[in-house]
Amino acid sequence: MANGDDDSRACQAYAEILQEVRIAQTAVQFLLGFLMAVAVTPRFASFQTADRTIYVTSLVLAFGSVGLLTAPTPLHRLCESMDKECLVRIAGRLALWGVLLLMLALSAAVLLVLNLVVGLSLAGVLAGFILVWLGGFWFAMPIWHRVRHTDFPAR
Repeated sequence: MANGDDDSRACQAYAEILQEVRIAQTAVQFLLGFLMAVAVTPRFASFQTADRTIYVTSLVLAFGSVGLLTAPTPLHRLCESMDKECLVRIAGRLALWGVLLLMLALSAAVLLVLNLVVGLSLAGVLAGFILVWLGGFWFAMPIWHRVRHTDFPAR
């Protein structure tokens, strides 16, 4: 029965990953909608090289995020015979990398908009602050909590 319990826990963990991915996908869909709309605005024609570089960077990062965040679904469909625990590990890693790319894409998009509004220097500082802020809440805080609440074996 232990194997059934392991499969049940793995299925539950996979369902939790998919729910978490749904939340991240909402953010990346919003971001992609914004970025795709930017390219067809009249002001886009006046973008300088730096603006276009930031734009392309944020667009590529956002699409990379979409690819990683949606990868667990075809993985599950195409590898139905895969060990569930392995599927959960891979899906979890894909989701984490997808969120990392989303964090970078959001920061780049903020840099793009703020560069047009307040100039590159202040935009860089503010976008850097947002990158650190998101990194703190999305990665540093959970890692700190995990390390703090993990019982390490005594040596």
